[in-house]
Amino acid sequence: MAVAAASRTVGRYRLRKKLFRDDTGTVYIARHTELGRKVTVKLIRIAGDLVSETWAEVQSRFLRETRAAGRLRHPNILSVWDAGEQDNFLYIVMDYVPGDRLDAYTHPDHLLPVTTVLQIGSQVARALDYAHQQLVVHRDIKPINIIFERGNRGAILTGFGVARMLDTNLTKTGTVRGSPSFMSPEQVRGAKVTATSDIYSLGVTLYQLLTGWLPFVGDSITDLMQRIVEEEPRKVHDLRADVPQCVVKVVEKALAKEPAARYQSGANMAEALTACAQQLSGAG
Repeated sequence: MAVAAASRTVGRYRLRKKLFRDDTGTVYIARHTELGRKVTVKLIRIAGDLVSETWAEVQSRFLRETRAAGRLRHPNILSVWDAGEQDNFLYIVMDYVPGDRLDAYTHPDHLLPVTTVLQIGSQVARALDYAHQQLVVHRDIKPINIIFERGNRGAILTGFGVARMLDTNLTKTGTVRGSPSFMSPEQVRGAKVTATSDIYSLGVTLYQLLTGWLPFVGDSITDLMQRIVEEEPRKVHDLRADVPQCVVKVVEKALAKEPAARYQSGANMAEALTACAQQLSGAG
C-alpha cells in the first residue's frame, strides 16, 4: 500500500510521523492545522481493489461505520473524532495516547507479568461489553489494536469501525482482510460475527500475551483457517508451565469452538479475569 509522506496535510491534519502499518492501513501522528491538537490519523487505501461497490458507496459505508465508532465513549476505548476522504484515501482521526502497542509483548522472551495481562484482559473485556451494548462489534481484536499506557488508563482498545467497513465483498476475490490467526471459527467460515466472536479474539490475544505464541499456526492461510475450525489449540502449559490454572481456564473458555460455550459477555469475562487476579494476589 502506498501511503502519504509524513509531511502531507490530510483534511485538517498535518501528518508528522509514521507510527506503524498493519493490514488495514497506515497510522501517523498528526496535528490539527488550526487547533494544534495532537492526534493519530489512519489512512486506508482501497480504491484500486473495488469489485462490487462504487467509491461513493464505500465512502458512505465508511462514514456510517466511523460515525458509530465515534459515539463510543469509554476510558478503555480510543476516541474517534473525525473521518473523511482525500485523494483515494479514507482517513480516520483518533485521540493520541502515548504507550506501546501490545504486539511488542508477544514474544516468548519479552512478555508482560501475568497480573498485568489479567488487568489488560479485564479492561479490554469491559470495553467490549460497553461497545456490544451499543450494538458495535469490533471484529478485529488483536495485540496491534490495543495500546498499553503505563498509567491510569492501562489498556486502550483501537480500531473500531475499520474492520467492519472492510469486511465486505467490495475487495478483490480471494483477498483475506484482517488477521486470520485471531479470527473465530465462525468468522473463518464466513458466518455472522457477533459479540462472542470478539470474546474469542480476545482469548487469542491473551493466549499470545501469556505464551508468546499463537494457539494455531499453519503452513498457509488455508491450513491455518482449517486448524482454527477443526482443531483444539495447543495447551498453554505446553508453552509456558508457570501460567496459573485459573488463567488457563479463562483463556480456554474464551477459545471454545462454539460461541454458546464461550463467555456470553465481556462483563462475564472481565469478572472471571478479576476473580483470578484476586486469587493470585491472595496466594501471594
